Amino acid sequence: MYKINVVNRSIIVAVLFCIISACSKNEKPYAVNVTNDIIVNYNEEDFKKIEYFVSSFNDGKADYLLVVPPIIDGGYWIYDLFTDGKEIKIRIDSSRDFYSDRKNHEFTCKEIAINEKTDEGKGRRILEANGCKGTDAIAKLEVLVLEETK
Repeated sequence: MYKINVVNRSIIVAVLFCIISACSKNEKPYAVNVTNDIIVNYNEEDFKKIEYFVSSFNDGKADYLLVVPPIIDGGYWIYDLFTDGKEIKIRIDSSRDFYSDRKNHEFTCKEIAINEKTDEGKGRRILEANGCKGTDAIAKLEVLVLEETK
C-alpha cells in the first residue's frame, strides 16, 4: 500500500512539474504574429495586410497595423493604426524626423479605403482615412501603401 502511494505521489509531482515548466516559458505568445502587423516593405504581401485591415474595419472587427514608410528626407514617420470596427485611431510619430515638428499627432477617423492614383508615371495605392478629427485640423489623411512603376 505504501509503494502505491509513493508511485501516485511521484506521478502527481511529475505532472505538476511538466505543467509548471510549460507555463513558465520565456516566449511571449504574441511574438510570433508581431511581424504580421508591420508594414515596411511596401510589396504585395504588405498590401494584403492593409487590405485585410480595411476589410476588418468594414466587417466591424478590431485590427492593428504599424506602418513605417520609407525615408524620403530626414527620418521615419511611424503610423500606428488601430480599429475597433467602428472608427480608426491613427497615431503619427514624427519624433525621428529631424526636419519635422518632432511631435505625435493623433486622429480618430470614421472611414477608411484604398484608392489608386497615378503620379509621375507610377501607380500608387493610397490608404485614405476620411472624417478625421484630432490634434490637427484635418479631414482626410493619406498614407502611401504600394507604389508600382508603370
